[in-house]
Order: sequence, then C-alpha cells, then structure tokens
Amino acid sequence: MKGYAEYKVPEGKLVKVKVEMQDGNITSLQILGDFFVHPEHHIEEIEKHLCGLSASNRAVFFEKKVREIVKKRKTHLVGVTEEAIGIAVKEAVRSAQASGGE
Repeated sequence: MKGYAEYKVPEGKLVKVKVEMQDGNITSLQILGDFFVHPEHHIEEIEKHLCGLSASNRAVFFEKKVREIVKKRKTHLVGVTEEAIGIAVKEAVRSAQASGGE
C-alpha cells in the first residue's frame, strides 16, 4: 500500500512524505519538501530509521525516532521540525491505510 501526505510547518516550510507499507509496517519512506537538512545525506538516514516501524504508532512516536537520529548524527533541520516530520509520516500512513484497507 502506498500513501502520501503534506504538512505545512507553522511559520515554516512544506513537508511531503511518500510511504509504502506491508503487513502493517513501513517498508519504504521518502521525505521531501522545501526545507533544508544539513548535511543533506542525513535525510536518507532519517528515512531508513523510520522504515520497519509499525504503522500503528502515533505521530509523537515517529517524532521521537526522528529526534533520536537528528541528535545522534548532529543533524541541522532548517524550516522543519522533528514534530512536523512525525505528523507528516503519520498522515502518509493514514493515507495508505485508507487506500488499501489495512
């Protein structure tokens, strides 16, 4: 199942998330938008860190996972927050569930 969501950060940028799920878990995730991540390749690490997680998790859980990798890798987010990414991930998961019946 595939899902997509957009979330506008208050006073910030647009976050877009594409997600693929199977058996209730996130199998693929892409985070896009008009924000900045430094170093740039850390966005891929954030995506990998979220893959394999259960779709039943709440947005705050996804936020926590993003915060963990951002802190561990000393990543700088500009125009976006960990919370915004977590919300967009959860909305993309909901989109996939609505379209696929899981």
